[in-house]
Amino acid sequence: MKATGTERKTVLFISPHLDDVALSCSKSVSALRNQGFDIFIVTLFSTSDDPKQIGNRPWEKVSYEERKREDVNACKSLGASPLHMDFLDAPYRLEKFSKFNSLFLSSPQSYPTIIKDLVSKISTVVNQYQPLKVFAPLGIGWHIDHLLTFEAVYSLKSNANFANIEFYFYEDRPYTFVSGATNLRFSELGLYPANESPYMLMTKFILAIVHAYAWIFSRMGTAGQVNILSMLWGFLLTLRRNLKFIRTRKNQVALKLQLDGSVEDLNFALAVSKLYASQFPYLFRDDKSFENLSLQYAQALSPNSAYSERMWII
Repeated sequence: MKATGTERKTVLFISPHLDDVALSCSKSVSALRNQGFDIFIVTLFSTSDDPKQIGNRPWEKVSYEERKREDVNACKSLGASPLHMDFLDAPYRLEKFSKFNSLFLSSPQSYPTIIKDLVSKISTVVNQYQPLKVFAPLGIGWHIDHLLTFEAVYSLKSNANFANIEFYFYEDRPYTFVSGATNLRFSELGLYPANESPYMLMTKFILAIVHAYAWIFSRMGTAGQVNILSMLWGFLLTLRRNLKFIRTRKNQVALKLQLDGSVEDLNFALAVSKLYASQFPYLFRDDKSFENLSLQYAQALSPNSAYSERMWII
């Protein structure tokens, strides 16, 4: 019989894909494990319509069976247990998600059925493992699977049955490395600094969108997944959407929990991320890129830190 949450300290990390928690939360997972928590990493979109088949896209050079083996190894390194929910990854649910604009510019509210299914599955896992804490992605970067994951977990946060659980939202990597991307996501959620003028916000968000699109094109463009015209159209749609959010903004507060770390933490995060060998080159190109992005991010938050992670209560 499984021990209840009162008998064991359990934490769930919800991951959209097979690498997101490892990329975003390696220090947080390690810190909680060292405090005696049992860690379960729950990956939602963890399969294709044929898990044994190698796909045609550059980052599908291995099957989902192999990607799950990568995840098992990474979770072992983190001291966590993997749970694969086997929802279809976006391009296998709908063909249109094979295209950049649909994958990164679709609204999660357009897919209420899958949100309902995610809520049902996550609720089952929560009831089974009785966690004290649940961590989920903020949805930075606009990937439809990340946005759907956020919506599902955020809806559970308001459920009276889970009132005793602490819910935290982590910054999705590598998207949060894009200058202004986190503030851009907060604008979509109605979270703003009370003393910031709409005009200053508008300037920051335009710059953030420019940086985001430059980042996406530099990685996906070189893999042949996007073209200049689709990027330009996507930029205009995103700009229009976020200007609308700015006009209807609310003044709310997001409380952050920040973990600052050492070079050893940076090296550990790199080692864990590289265990996803089929995906790493398409996200960071090489070790130096990972190290530079992680270090720049950490020192922008805390000048003496070599590695940092932030969690938010919203």
